[in-house]
Amino acid sequence: MRFSRPQGAGVAAMLSSIVLVSLVLSAPGSSASPAAPVAQPASAAAAQPQVRPAAASPARPSLLDSGSAAARTAAPAAPSLLSAAAVAAPKRIGTPVRSKVYDGGYLQGTTRTTANGEAFSAAVVGNVTNHTDGDTDIIGAYLDGTVHVWSQKSGRQLFVVQTGGPIAASPGLFRMKPGGQLYVTIANKAGHVYVYSFTGGRIRVVFHKRVSFEGKYNGVFGTPTVADLDRNGRMYLVATTWTQQVYAWDVATGANKRGFPIWVKDTVWSSPVVSDIDNDGWSEIIFGYDCGGAGTQICNVKYHSKGGFVTVYDHNGRLRPGWPKFIPGQVVWSTPAVANIAGDSGKEIIVGTGLFYPGAGKQTWVLDRNGRTIKTVPMLGRTFSSPAIGDITHSGRQQIVITDDTGYTDIIDTKWHRLAHICTAKISGGRCATSHTSPIIGDVNNDGYQEVITAGSNSFYVIDHTRMAVVSVQIPETFYGLSASPTLVSRAGGATLYFALMAKSSGGNRAQVMAYTFPTAAGASSWPTFKINAARNGVTNQTSVYPPLGQTR
Repeated sequence: MRFSRPQGAGVAAMLSSIVLVSLVLSAPGSSASPAAPVAQPASAAAAQPQVRPAAASPARPSLLDSGSAAARTAAPAAPSLLSAAAVAAPKRIGTPVRSKVYDGGYLQGTTRTTANGEAFSAAVVGNVTNHTDGDTDIIGAYLDGTVHVWSQKSGRQLFVVQTGGPIAASPGLFRMKPGGQLYVTIANKAGHVYVYSFTGGRIRVVFHKRVSFEGKYNGVFGTPTVADLDRNGRMYLVATTWTQQVYAWDVATGANKRGFPIWVKDTVWSSPVVSDIDNDGWSEIIFGYDCGGAGTQICNVKYHSKGGFVTVYDHNGRLRPGWPKFIPGQVVWSTPAVANIAGDSGKEIIVGTGLFYPGAGKQTWVLDRNGRTIKTVPMLGRTFSSPAIGDITHSGRQQIVITDDTGYTDIIDTKWHRLAHICTAKISGGRCATSHTSPIIGDVNNDGYQEVITAGSNSFYVIDHTRMAVVSVQIPETFYGLSASPTLVSRAGGATLYFALMAKSSGGNRAQVMAYTFPTAAGASSWPTFKINAARNGVTNQTSVYPPLGQTR
């Protein structure tokens, strides 16, 4: 007998109204997060960004507010990881300027004047229309259900397609075979999952599914990915859903892969990551999900509690030994990062939590490939954010970068020192607003030193190797704050950040991607977009599907 939808954390039916009360904490009048001030976007639009130097963080920042439980249990302040010679080597980061606005016109339906949620979908960049003149395309997806394709060079809109439901997932790119055309994946909160082709001057639906549970259509919040799970060239689209199921469809035939869908007995917000975590040559599927503590759910039967899980399945849909890992007290909406941060033969899973239960889930979890806890790092707020992994300090060791829902971005090393704790969602009066953005990591001035780029309220910030916010740029047009991760790409004119957003105007909200360009080209970048690459698979060494973002092409 199938388990009925629980009346707890994962109630997709309650959330299918798209308002997402528990998620949209910064909505005017919301009482879900009283501790965090509400972001108030600036009202005046400007042709160029308002650039202001960010307040300097101390060299060894305070770990957390002194009165918080996390502050009392956090790791000790970190020693400096930089030599004097290393500090002297980096170049100054120039001020980015708004180089282009890709405008898709007014949002359709009620989203033109109101918000039905936060705009989480990150832009992606790739030659999906087969330009032959060196041009490429900018792709953005929006809460009105539309996907837009623009020419990167001219800014002209080439295509717009309506998917039939609000989009929180980020568009992704993949090839069916090496050297083949790029296809676009997208999913929406009405349960539609698509693969589109935009070549030959027309829009073509290559693949379409609509997911449901107990006879009712339910949504897809997480960002799907496409992977060769069987190592035979056959591509499978992997999607996590609010239907309590995780799918792997053959893109060519539309058939379910044997062993799928996987039923986890509660809703899944977290995006799937496909990675070989134990170096055996076969990919695993990693994601988080909810557990409301009802009926035969594992969290109720085994732990007598509610919360969430992080789990790992093999390429055939079989649960791996040691999984799932229970996260007590909070759902897991965060998309995991998978990387070798311990320097051993396997990979670690780094993940935040979620936003359903107030006051719980103020941690970043680090797990080994067998589901054992390596470290639970205390945070000031809940960690819906997806972590980014990279060497910020130029120390030869990787760090974890994650933003919590109080608007602070932390850099944590693998000795669990908190190297930085910086407000990246400032509003009037110097207060820090609620933020749900996931950070990225990239070298914005090609000096071999990577920076953290993150956003909050209506500004984005660049944190350099000294763990200080050295650049802060306001995007005053943004409606409801910046929630989507930026995307970093190197262009002939310089390193460029692309921000997909709902932009305010006198006639209503518009679908836009704004480009901000630095004076110099980008260098090699470890985490230049949401889920690390345009394929959205979360794989740190994946280069065959699409050239890595953040590098000159």
